Amino acid sequence: DPAATEAIISHLESHIKSTHDLSQISSIVCLEARGFFFTPILASCLGLPCLPVRKRGKLPGEVISTTFENYYGSECFELKTDAFEGMEVEGKKVILVDDFLGMGGSIMAAKDLVEKLGVEVGEAVFI
Repeated sequence: DPAATEAIISHLESHIKSTHDLSQISSIVCLEARGFFFTPILASCLGLPCLPVRKRGKLPGEVISTTFENYYGSECFELKTDAFEGMEVEGKKVILVDDFLGMGGSIMAAKDLVEKLGVEVGEAVFI
């Protein structure tokens, strides 16, 4: 639904712009899989890169990983070790974006991965 998508993006964009200095945000990090539907559009509207946190085995190259529990059992997320390479991240934060907050395992796993690479999380937002 294009109108619903536009409303979601507009709301998230407005929230992020009103609560963060965009010059202090290095990127938007999205979680597989439903976060992929709208996060790249949001990142583009904000003028920021979008980085994916993926399920095990879907990213090429060297990755770091973490496991977590969700409604279906145990899951593993991965992030490329060079995900933030070439970005100015010192003193900046990332924003995590996903579709909804359930048990919190997936968003905490993504936060853990980002922080393992020495980058601070500023906020997690959900529809």
